[in-house]
Amino acid sequence: MPGVARGKLLVIPDNVSFYGELEKRDLSGKILLVEGTRGSTVAPYVIYRMCRRGVAPNALLIATRVEPMIIAGAVLAELVLVDSLAELNPGLNLQALQEYNGVDVEVDANSASLARITVPAIRR
Repeated sequence: MPGVARGKLLVIPDNVSFYGELEKRDLSGKILLVEGTRGSTVAPYVIYRMCRRGVAPNALLIATRVEPMIIAGAVLAELVLVDSLAELNPGLNLQALQEYNGVDVEVDANSASLARITVPAIRR
């Protein structure tokens, strides 16, 4: 799903499920980066409901290939969605990226071939 989204990075280096797991969390204002998803047929409706309640993430980034049910949910919720990040970025290490949880990022997924993620300089 194309679009531009801004928010605080939240990296979960695991496969996650929207039904029964993420639906219980407030992900508003977040750019969610996960290893992959564990889908269910109700995932699109869960994502849509999260959006209607104002607790959906601003964007969903998936390291592996996205499941069709998650695509359907992103379309319903008009959620920026990027998948296959590991293919585009060999050596992507989500464990290491957890260090950047809470950092403001911007995702530009308007290009059909590449999504750009901008991370401002981090001052320590």
